[in-house]
Amino acid sequence: MNRLIIQTTPLIRALCLFFTMLSAQANQCNEGSRPNLPDDRFLIINDIYAKDRVTGLLWTRCTIGQFFEDGQCQSSSQRQVNSWYNWTDAKRQLARINAASEDIKWRIPTIDELTTLIERTCQDPATNETIFPDFPAWTFWTNTPFSLNNDYRWIIDFYQGKASTVLEKSATHNLRLVSGTPPKLTIQDPVIDRQIEIEKWQDGLRDLTNPSLSQLQLFDNATLKFPKDIHGKVNWVKTLSDGFIKPRTSIEGFAPMQQIEQNILYKNTEHMPWVKFSHSIHTQWLSCNNCHTSIFAEKAYNQTINMQNIYQGQQCGVCHGKVAFSTNSCERCHSVMHKNVPENWRTFIAKPDSKK
Repeated sequence: MNRLIIQTTPLIRALCLFFTMLSAQANQCNEGSRPNLPDDRFLIINDIYAKDRVTGLLWTRCTIGQFFEDGQCQSSSQRQVNSWYNWTDAKRQLARINAASEDIKWRIPTIDELTTLIERTCQDPATNETIFPDFPAWTFWTNTPFSLNNDYRWIIDFYQGKASTVLEKSATHNLRLVSGTPPKLTIQDPVIDRQIEIEKWQDGLRDLTNPSLSQLQLFDNATLKFPKDIHGKVNWVKTLSDGFIKPRTSIEGFAPMQQIEQNILYKNTEHMPWVKFSHSIHTQWLSCNNCHTSIFAEKAYNQTINMQNIYQGQQCGVCHGKVAFSTNSCERCHSVMHKNVPENWRTFIAKPDSKK
């Protein structure tokens, strides 16, 4: 691979050496948990590539700007290698690398693809450092734009393995490249003589060669008749209110559920519609102590809620984006119109096809 070299000063060389020493420290892993990225999941090729046996994707073991030597991904202490790119430079660097490559065509991974390199039992960095040595615990570009605003793009912070969106023109991030496409494999269901599309189960956790996989019900099939939101995702609140599901209040199913009728209106949203938080909807699923007071203060005016915290998995993001609807389904929370809401937002809500 080509490396972009720039002149350095003694200060820059010292900083480069300092961060190289930091990256050499081992990541922090929960030794009592089973890793989702075990070493034998990957096939090492020519020392510098790692092929994922589950997804079929080929990865560069080193971040672009590093080079592989003596079993490690290293940065030279004598000269600085550019490893932080804005989105335009990231695409230019990709083009330079592909122009110099004779047999492998690389690309910037999608958010789904880069997520497969997250080791859930580790942080700083949240990956397998045996396979990807000296992996910077910093942010990495993906090739996936934010669906509601194409000026933003998804990135992953590999300190804890968290995803967020950033404005393309105002940020620089690390770059790791991938090649190939996940295989579209099928297995035969011996019970009802049908084929299961294996790629729908590719999450790094399941054994895709196990025939018992076909006994599971695909999520899309199970939720086929459930009400959907304007993004085509299951609207679980409406699914419950319309009687499609009847969740138990406890394992035994006899515990009472205390449903609270109380709405909280958040008006500090600038041009966005105001946010209406419905206690009634949430207490259909949760008891009060699920949120109070470890996640939210008991008094609304004691709590400052913002999207940065939510995207980092705090506050509403503790559930939303994991076990509740995505944090990108803005219209689900920003539902109360006011005079400063722009017309394009009103059109977006009224006509789902206009969200392109």
